[in-house]
Amino acid sequence: MDHAAYGWDAEEIHAAHPHLSLAQIHAALSYYHDHKGELDGQMQRQLENHRRLRNEASGQLTQVEILAKAGLPGDFVNRVQYLPMR
Repeated sequence: MDHAAYGWDAEEIHAAHPHLSLAQIHAALSYYHDHKGELDGQMQRQLENHRRLRNEASGQLTQVEILAKAGLPGDFVNRVQYLPMR
């Protein structure tokens, strides 16, 4: 997902996920590239489903809204918007 989301190469992914070996990362990237259309379609469907469910759950706060209501500094709240959700 890091490659698709951020365009990271194997070394950048390894820096973010040191528990994975470079061999594992290269194998995963190879699989991704061999099945790119299928995997990209699956990720798109999941994103659309997430958006649909989010819209159906009116009144729910986003993570950023929760942090802002907690009184955290604005620069912290803005940085959180760009953190990957795990």
